[in-house]
Amino acid sequence: MNIRKNLILGTILLCSPFFLPKTASAVTLVFDAVDHPKTIKNGPDSGRGVWIFPSGYGTQSFHFVDVKFTVNAGPGGTGAATLTGSLIHRDSGEPWKLTATFDDIGSTGSWPTGTVPYPGMFDDLKAAGIKDDNRIFYKSSTFDFTPMIANPTYDGPTSFVGKGNGNGYVGVIRYRDEVPFGKYPGSEFDLFTVNGWLMTVGGTKQTGDFRWAFGPSNGPPPPDEDIIPEPMTITLVGLGSVLGFLSRRRKKTLPV
Repeated sequence: MNIRKNLILGTILLCSPFFLPKTASAVTLVFDAVDHPKTIKNGPDSGRGVWIFPSGYGTQSFHFVDVKFTVNAGPGGTGAATLTGSLIHRDSGEPWKLTATFDDIGSTGSWPTGTVPYPGMFDDLKAAGIKDDNRIFYKSSTFDFTPMIANPTYDGPTSFVGKGNGNGYVGVIRYRDEVPFGKYPGSEFDLFTVNGWLMTVGGTKQTGDFRWAFGPSNGPPPPDEDIIPEPMTITLVGLGSVLGFLSRRRKKTLPV
């Protein structure tokens, strides 16, 4: 009787991977971030992706060198994003590092096919075309600038937070905002554009702006893969159990 029970148990373990609930994999979207095309007037080195103007320091412009925009797009994601990488201080040519975060995501317009965030949200935003009200927004952000050399030319405040507009948005994403097809026809300008506002930590007045872009879009993300936790491990355990029981049964029935 025990052997029969063990055989039944082993069979259940062997087949169980095919009946376990499937878990969808998370989707993290990563894009190259660049200066907004409109800010580039005299060649790529003249552009600026973010500029700050704390009281007493004038306007300090930075352009993007190697920056990534990373979004936790789900399923089940928060939409939180990071903007990280290397910058050049425009006036001095000195290298800096940027670490920025965005949170509290939302959307406006008639374009979403689901509540943001979701993996295909940028592709749906693009498909809706160029329209001011079609946008993804964030209501919280932080920007931290770190000099990559000792004694940099700019020695003012380096930590900032988002400054909300009238709607409370600190950053807005649109498809090709101020990048019309007629003026920017190349595929390299097939971009999502971002603009927003900053203030020094603890402040109340605007002391910074950013205007940058990311892409170009490479189409929708790959379909979510269904993940079954360690199916091979469970299968081998089940198979091993069955074979072990059969082996012991055989030994007991062999003549001495």
